[in-house]
Amino acid sequence: MTLLEVRSKIVSVLAKTSLFTEEDMAGINVPAELVDHREDMILAALGSLVEMGMIRRLGDKKAWMLNMPLQAADQQVTIPMSLAVGIADAINTYRDANEMGDPHADPLDIGEADISYLLDILSDILGDGDDMEGES
Repeated sequence: MTLLEVRSKIVSVLAKTSLFTEEDMAGINVPAELVDHREDMILAALGSLVEMGMIRRLGDKKAWMLNMPLQAADQQVTIPMSLAVGIADAINTYRDANEMGDPHADPLDIGEADISYLLDILSDILGDGDDMEGES
């Protein structure tokens, strides 16, 4: 397990609530060989989120709060055209195979809705998705 994986788990908690507490720390598991470093890993991951300006520590407590809702924190991603074509093809193939009709993904205009739809497809394939009819 890497620091990135620990940080991802923390961000997952923050996606549900704007506060990360000592109780949330207990929910972050690491492999047995890293158990002695677990708290240090969590604190380092939290420190990196503080440095990024994403969260702030609440006084002397083992509690951190989002500086802004995650929905307000945009991220710019640049992908090569070959990947955009692959993303659109995957979405469109899935929609066609499931007779979902339009809208289809445009490889010249991959956006937030397409990335969200890819996550929906993955969730559906893994068996934890709901009926996606009409979503995009």
